[in-house]
Amino acid sequence: MISKEQRHRIFKRDKYRCLLCETKKNLTIDHILPKSFGGNDNDENLQTLCEYHNRQKGNSSTVDYRKRKGYPAMNPYIGSAKLRNALLHWGE
Repeated sequence: MISKEQRHRIFKRDKYRCLLCETKKNLTIDHILPKSFGGNDNDENLQTLCEYHNRQKGNSSTVDYRKRKGYPAMNPYIGSAKLRNALLHWGE
């Protein structure tokens, strides 16, 4: 569970803007690697997206939008085995 303090820390790191459209309205915290694929609540797995873009991304994408903004990217090996296995068996 993401605490109030962590939520504000992520918003501050991402300059209180959606990393896709840069709006300051309706901000949410997005898991880069979804929890359903083994992601966690560590700061490096979280990014700020507006509600619209968070819904659009859903839990089927692992796009790290911080790469576009010059932020340090998430470690690509966090939960990668579980994600790889889930993607291999997608739709079975």
